[in-house]
Amino acid sequence: LSCTPTQPTSLAPAATLSCTGSYTVVQGDIDAGTVDNTATADSDETPPTDTPNTETLPKVPGLSLVKDGTLDMTVVAPSGRVDVGDKVNYTLTASNTGNVTLHGVSIVDAKLGTLTCAQPVTLAPGGTLVCTGSYTVTQGDIDAGKVDNTATADSDETPPTDTPNTVPLVKT
Repeated sequence: LSCTPTQPTSLAPAATLSCTGSYTVVQGDIDAGTVDNTATADSDETPPTDTPNTETLPKVPGLSLVKDGTLDMTVVAPSGRVDVGDKVNYTLTASNTGNVTLHGVSIVDAKLGTLTCAQPVTLAPGGTLVCTGSYTVTQGDIDAGKVDNTATADSDETPPTDTPNTVPLVKT
């Protein structure tokens, strides 16, 4: 604390001692949404006087999902062209883009089924959950010239986030 006058000090009637200080906010404070603090004034002639203070911290949860699909045309011969049975390999990355810890973070993708990753997880701000999965190309996909797919990321603190992805398939 920085005080004027320097403490300890003697105060005449109606005189004041003014102190300032700072506190570095930690993640737990943001997750709680407040910083609680109590200051105590004391003198030889009086009992201690406590003054509590609560500062509200804005909680801004955020969750994003990026989905990348890569066509693997080497699964079914001949390689170099897309055939029924080739794979689209996906990487799905959920990121905590907010300022609060997210709990129960998960990614689902109906087209991919069970994803490879440990979930649900807790993500600190800036943290990521990376999952992978693959999809087997069908004749309908080749005829359509693409594989359309949507994945969803969710957490206890955010609404679901849908991310579509289209992998073009060149017809030969």
